[in-house]
Amino acid sequence: MGSSKNIDDSSAYSERQELTAICKVAMYLFSIFVVLRFCNSVKSPTIETTLGLLITIILCGLIVFFVKTISLHTEISYEGIQFKFSPFIQNWKQIKWSEIENISVVKCTYLFKFGGWSIRSPINKTTSFILGGDMALKIKLKSGHTIMIGTTNNNKQKLMNIIKKNMGH
Repeated sequence: MGSSKNIDDSSAYSERQELTAICKVAMYLFSIFVVLRFCNSVKSPTIETTLGLLITIILCGLIVFFVKTISLHTEISYEGIQFKFSPFIQNWKQIKWSEIENISVVKCTYLFKFGGWSIRSPINKTTSFILGGDMALKIKLKSGHTIMIGTTNNNKQKLMNIIKKNMGH
């Protein structure tokens, strides 16, 4: 996998994913619940409980900020496949076509197979970048490592045509 890349207008395919609205609302409600639960557990305010509340509010604020900024960007061009997974991977990562042994579009049951949404790197040499959708690019590298990149594009044939067109460029 190459280093970061500046994306230009040469990309044949571009996708940006965010967490679903339901997931965002669930995280916001969880944050509110935590703060209210903390407030209800305090019998008499002291410096320690006030400091604890302040820390709880700050942590919940960070969770809300995190939920708002998480996104997965994917680009397919004649140079290869580029992606970044904000806020974890800020710079574009490029996988050149010459590094790829095999690529396919697969059905992805990310909630059960990968344990949810985010970056996964299990023992079996597979790193997954999944946010949503039920499809993923399964990229088997010549190094033996596999990278899964989630996609909301459910048109498997169209996506494979874009890949084949750009691989042969």
